[in-house]
Amino acid sequence: MPLKIGTPVHCVELNTGSNLTGTLSVSEQTMRVDIHSYDKFFLIRSELPVFLKTAEADTVSLHSNITGGTGHTSRLVDQKEQTYESIYHQEIVSNIVLVGNTRWEEADKIKRVHFKVNHIDHLLRHRRKIEAISAARSPGGEHFLLFRDAAKGMKLSAWYAANYNTSLDSPQSVWPTFEIEFDVPVGLHDYVRHLSSYVSFLSLLVGVRLAPREIHIDRLSFDEMKERVETHSYPGNHRVHYVWAEDEITMGDTNGFGSPVRAYDDDALVSLRAVLISWMDRADEWRNPYQLMMGSFSFRHVVSPERLINACRWLEEIPKAKPQNSLQKEELAAISAAATEKAAELGHPEAIQKRIENAIGLIRLETSEERFSRLVGTVKKSFGEQILPTNVVDHLTRAIRFRGKAAHGHFEPDDDTESQAFYKSMRAMEALCLLLTVRDLPISEQGRDQISSHPLVEGYFRAYE
Repeated sequence: MPLKIGTPVHCVELNTGSNLTGTLSVSEQTMRVDIHSYDKFFLIRSELPVFLKTAEADTVSLHSNITGGTGHTSRLVDQKEQTYESIYHQEIVSNIVLVGNTRWEEADKIKRVHFKVNHIDHLLRHRRKIEAISAARSPGGEHFLLFRDAAKGMKLSAWYAANYNTSLDSPQSVWPTFEIEFDVPVGLHDYVRHLSSYVSFLSLLVGVRLAPREIHIDRLSFDEMKERVETHSYPGNHRVHYVWAEDEITMGDTNGFGSPVRAYDDDALVSLRAVLISWMDRADEWRNPYQLMMGSFSFRHVVSPERLINACRWLEEIPKAKPQNSLQKEELAAISAAATEKAAELGHPEAIQKRIENAIGLIRLETSEERFSRLVGTVKKSFGEQILPTNVVDHLTRAIRFRGKAAHGHFEPDDDTESQAFYKSMRAMEALCLLLTVRDLPISEQGRDQISSHPLVEGYFRAYE
């Protein structure tokens, strides 16, 4: 029986050898266990994994823990003898809770993780496969498999799961499940960055920060798992719980009109697979831009200096988007030599001459206007001249000025005009970053046409000024 979220469960700890009793609570806000001893003091080392057995016979492993508090409650039970009875208590707060049939030790490695993501099903409904699953009581396995592809150091998969009612031949519901299988097993703290990259790809499709749900990890590969199931020796996988909050999302937030990929038919699925592989292959280099993109998605209902700063940081982290040199080294050296020679002629000390050299070196980089003109040009080359308005460079350079104000203190627009200018510039920065993030992905021509309807691009066009 899976652990019920939000419902406390009785348990005993397995660390001290005393089977001390406690209550385990796992919710969307916190994960903790309260342990009691009714006869003697105890202290469980929270820096190590803490193991529990629940009343439902699950083995629970707590990792990345801190001690929320220790203490005791005493009561005088014999006034004449001054005898006290004490009950000892320790609270342990956990960041990672694993539930399975066995303990998950620190040294254990993960070969496979599978998970669900809400709000994305409508973009991954392959018509022919869904029709086959819905038309037959026992459809073939090829209809359930959406894809299984090799990427750098891993295999990426997605398949359909379904709920059937005993009185119906067709499923009540069908949904996609996602999987990563690692070529080299990884640790409990290492797999999350790959999981996050996969989720950031799915979030890109709808322009909303999504979160993984029903995460399961396994020590065995898919093939090893099948072999163990056939011999009735499969130990089972482990359900992983985090305090991984999901943004409040409505149906209109995730329509996916601007998604560059989807899986409606075989041709669309080919494009989706190619873009996903490219997204995951470059994830190590793009980790910061992916995270900042997710930040922009999360800020979608907020207008604040923090949102603009996040967008500007996103731009700074995108490879190939950094300022380039506008002067050749030889030109810069000639200008510097002439200036320092003139400074010496006027009698300025050597220290001043050195400062002149440093100052002149700063002009080697292109200006904000030059930089944005170059970046906008690359985006329009990939997505067409109409992807951004003609005055986008003005909005982007103004965003840098607003960012400077926001970064050096509390920023409040002077009036409605400045407030609208701030919003327009912020949306321009997010639109450019989104387009630069997807520019080099192998998106089809149809997908490149659709990107103009992405929430970050369309939102810029709709912003009033």
